[in-house]
Amino acid sequence: MVSSNFRRLFHRPRSTTTQNGTDGPLYFLHIEKTAGTSFASVLKQLCGPGEGHKSLDLDHISATQSLANPAIRYSIIRGHLRYEAVKHLLPAGTRRVTMLREPVARTISHLLHIQRHPEQNRFLEQFAPISKMSLKELLEHNIVRAYLTNFQAKKLALPYTPGRQGAEHAINAMLSLTSAMDKGLLEHALLNLSKFDFVGISERFEESSARLCRTLGYETVTTIPMLNQAPKVQINQMIDNESAIKSTIMEMTQLDYTLYTRANEQI
Repeated sequence: MVSSNFRRLFHRPRSTTTQNGTDGPLYFLHIEKTAGTSFASVLKQLCGPGEGHKSLDLDHISATQSLANPAIRYSIIRGHLRYEAVKHLLPAGTRRVTMLREPVARTISHLLHIQRHPEQNRFLEQFAPISKMSLKELLEHNIVRAYLTNFQAKKLALPYTPGRQGAEHAINAMLSLTSAMDKGLLEHALLNLSKFDFVGISERFEESSARLCRTLGYETVTTIPMLNQAPKVQINQMIDNESAIKSTIMEMTQLDYTLYTRANEQI
């Protein structure tokens, strides 16, 4: 879905070498429902398309095999695979970027997506009739709740065991942590986040985008659409009027709140 709301954000860079002297690829950890589709469009404008530019989508562990081929140089490496499954495969000089979002709004947006697009969430359908459930029922379902608990922290730091591949293992891993206060996971997520060259905030998209340009050595101009947005009015109304849902999400995303607060302070 493309919004009628467009932003003028970027110029192309004068060269492919950034301020820190590297011409390595950009790796974008795309955490679901953090304005990542819009941000990926920004990155594509900055790094391509064009002759010699290649991008790699990492939405399944099998795609990481392409990173082992030294003959292929990618401009952008992006995807939903959690960071621990990817970091050891990234080429030297890779610049790491990601976006975070306020956890209540992100979780509600994710619940809406699960409800409206069961075909994209078939692994959850084996546990519950997700398209027929209300948001409150989804949030109360133990599997859905486990999946969404500290979702951003898990994407950044949930351990990955080499050799254990496939969608089933990836899903089971995301379902394995149900504790809202896992200090070991938080410490590891903060450590991984500190190694990223850029961490943006969804609610401060334009400001984050301007800092991305400064950090990576870009200037201004190019029209970027805001893509794949959930209805903000509906999300805001739920936050304002559904106190029980808000309280539940706040309880289950305490680690995400710490990550979000730390990143927000750096913008």
